[in-house]
Amino acid sequence: MSLGEDGGSEIDVETLHGRNWPSVTQFSVFLENRVGQVLEVIRLFHGGKVKIVGLTISDSADCSILRLVLSHPEQGREILSLNKHAFAENELIAVELPSNSTSLADLCLSLLRAEINIHYAYPLIVQPH
Repeated sequence: MSLGEDGGSEIDVETLHGRNWPSVTQFSVFLENRVGQVLEVIRLFHGGKVKIVGLTISDSADCSILRLVLSHPEQGREILSLNKHAFAENELIAVELPSNSTSLADLCLSLLRAEINIHYAYPLIVQPH
């Protein structure tokens, strides 16, 4: 990488292209804040191949955001689309923590070193691993 045409020095810079850490797809489903909306979405996955393995809800006066991690994201995307639900997708970092008492602190330290912010976190209900 050249720093300029005026005879400046060259600096070799190597950056990462892509990533290879474990991730999962999160679906943020936008709902009206009224009774029964969450149940309506949850019933879409009841009894089928696609299971809800992670769930969190953000609520405001006007709307709610139901964040879901699904066992089969491709099919889950299809189900949400066919039922005309507005949603967005994000990739999340998935981490399996060992059972020792410092594992969460170690995870936070690793994320800090990598300059990765934690916006929200929730457990995934996946067994085994």
